[in-house]
Amino acid sequence: MGQLRAQRWTDVAVAWAEMACRWFDTSTLSRNVRLASGQDLARIGLWPAAEHPQITKPAQWTRAICAAWAATVDRLRIGDYPERTATRGMFGDPMSP
Repeated sequence: MGQLRAQRWTDVAVAWAEMACRWFDTSTLSRNVRLASGQDLARIGLWPAAEHPQITKPAQWTRAICAAWAATVDRLRIGDYPERTATRGMFGDPMSP
């Protein structure tokens, strides 16, 4: 997993985790931005594992799956599809933008 923590990826499809790590290792963004984005990629990878287990590769995302994810993001609460234990706010509160 490189610098992305392996514990965040235990329930994520291998192809998704590999894509995220490849992005992390090749991105020209700062390390801190890559780490923060890596947390988001882990959360995104947990969603199909829970809601659409047939989706195991990024290439399988269709327009409909993307629309379903966008609708999910609009309703996310702290603690949904968690990839870390420390959060700001209380579990169950709406996620901030």
